Amino acid sequence: MTTVLSGRRVVLPDGDGFVIRSARLTIDHGRILTVDVDPQTPDPPGTDDLGDALLTPAFVDAHTHLALVGLRGAVGAATTGNVVEDLFFHVERKMVADDVRALTRVGAYEALLAGTAAVWDHYYFGRAVLDGLADVGLAGVVAPALQDLDGPGRDRWEAELDTTVTAAHDAALASRGLGVCLGPHATDTVSDALWRTVVDAASRHGLPIHTHVAQSLDEVRRIGGRASTTPLGLLERLGVLGADVNLSLVHGLFHTDADLDRLDPVRHMLVACPSAQAWFDFPAPVATWSRRGLRWALGTDASATNDAQDVRSELRAVAMLRTAHVANDPAHGRWRSGAGIAEAEALRAVRDRAHREDAPLTDTAAALHRVWTTPGAQHPGLPCGAIAPGHLAHLALWDLEHPSFWPGRDPLRALAFGQVGGALQQVMVAGSWRGARGDFARSITTSAAWRDASREASSRLGRLLPLPW
Repeated sequence: MTTVLSGRRVVLPDGDGFVIRSARLTIDHGRILTVDVDPQTPDPPGTDDLGDALLTPAFVDAHTHLALVGLRGAVGAATTGNVVEDLFFHVERKMVADDVRALTRVGAYEALLAGTAAVWDHYYFGRAVLDGLADVGLAGVVAPALQDLDGPGRDRWEAELDTTVTAAHDAALASRGLGVCLGPHATDTVSDALWRTVVDAASRHGLPIHTHVAQSLDEVRRIGGRASTTPLGLLERLGVLGADVNLSLVHGLFHTDADLDRLDPVRHMLVACPSAQAWFDFPAPVATWSRRGLRWALGTDASATNDAQDVRSELRAVAMLRTAHVANDPAHGRWRSGAGIAEAEALRAVRDRAHREDAPLTDTAAALHRVWTTPGAQHPGLPCGAIAPGHLAHLALWDLEHPSFWPGRDPLRALAFGQVGGALQQVMVAGSWRGARGDFARSITTSAAWRDASREASSRLGRLLPLPW
């Protein structure tokens, strides 16, 4: 079925940035066929006229674990040690596929309500995650977790690899905007032999690789002891970095300068999850990544560490990183100790230097690329994150008359750095609108589907994790 959308405020790619123009879109089988800019002919009968609402790409969450929604808030009380192994693994070892599917549904609803249409989800029981996404009508790429040295999936990696290969050729999934990639868990939970198997499978099936790298001090210690190198050094040695596939490297808290020199800005994409990282360790040094011209995107990680499946909110978190270090600069310590106005001037100079050097962290177009086009280009078979021919029709509709956009002089900046969630009117996923226009959140949260999903997830969570924690 062909759908035609027409709007006077459509966000389109324009060189390295974006432009708002009048446009008419033709959508078929979940993809954008044509984009007619400033159309000179009347809209055909049956056109969905969007009027003056702002039509944008829907958001792409570059890394998450939706099923961890059941641990929301848990990390706030457990921020020491290795949260992945000390907390997550403990619960995940109890999970079965139906638990994962039920919990994934809840996380998917939350992401959808935040304007996200596609997620990159890395988790156990990959088929259950795919089914949970399909239940809700969310799109995305699932990385069934592969690990053979340690972790809850250690004894299931062969089944998860089979799931990945089978799903990679599933046309029914692709028609709904769903796909898979290879998901080795981390350098310290995956053997050298399995890494080589992953690279071979990715190359043969044309799939990206999505993995955690340098996410903890424990990982750095283990790889140093096992291979006398860093996590990225190990991946270079094993041929992972040299493989001709798209590679997502998540977290990257402990990369050295030499590690960053190893990266290809075309094939390799770093992923930061600043809100989550601030809880379980510290935010990744994204300013350094930007200065080096590396490609990076944003993810939520999980409600367990982030408390929200809202990837757009990560843009504001990144913007605050530009000057977050100023108060800890030695100049501030000298000022506090009673030094004169010269130290205050020196502190201001530190702030001014941060504004100059790290300006990309608060640039509107650069910010929106991190939640639209950059992660949207990572899977070659499922392009999204842009309103352009050939891309999946993942779209979001915004009410520019909403108070959070007023006075409306720079709606893209408001979208990137404001609190505009209340202005979201509707989300389209793979060519199908979700919820009711203008009543989006209420129409979803009062639906029978949400009530059933919530009820089942609550029941399963009660067995997995009896209260209190």
